[in-house]
Amino acid sequence: MSHIRTAVESSRTTRDAIATEILGELRRITATQTVYLERLAGQVVNHVLEVATVAIPDDGWVTRSYHVAAGSIVVDNPGLDDVTVVSASPSGTKPAVGVGVYIVPGGTLRHINLASHDVTLWGTSGAVVSFQTLTTPAAGGTGGIAQINGGTP
Repeated sequence: MSHIRTAVESSRTTRDAIATEILGELRRITATQTVYLERLAGQVVNHVLEVATVAIPDDGWVTRSYHVAAGSIVVDNPGLDDVTVVSASPSGTKPAVGVGVYIVPGGTLRHINLASHDVTLWGTSGAVVSFQTLTTPAAGGTGGIAQINGGTP
C-alpha cells in the first residue's frame, strides 16, 4: 500500500511543478502582450504617452485625452502659483478638493499616480508648465516628490 501512496504523492508533486511552470509562462506572456498592446493602442515608447511644455491659456486649463490609460504624470511647476491636476476632462470650474485632484505647489515637481484616459492641468493664465504622462505608476506605487527652484516638497 505504501508504494501506491508514494506513487500518488510523486504524481501530485510532478503535477504541481508543471502547473507552477505553466502559470509562470502565462504570466510572462500576459506581461509581453500588455507591452505590445500598449504600443499598438497608443503608439507608446518607453511607457511615455507625452512629454510637453505648455502655457496655460486664458480659459485656465490644458487637457489631454489618451487612447490608453495614463498610469502617472510628472508635473514640473516652476512658477509661483499652484497647478491643479485632475484625472478627468474639464467641467465647470477648477476643483479645489476631491477624488482625482492633486495640487502641485509653485516651484515644485511632482510624480502623481493616475488611473484615467483624461487629465487636465488647471493654472494661472500664461503660466508655463512642463509634464510627462506615462502608462506606468510612480515608482513604488506612491507619488514621488522632488523639489526644484528651491521649492518646498
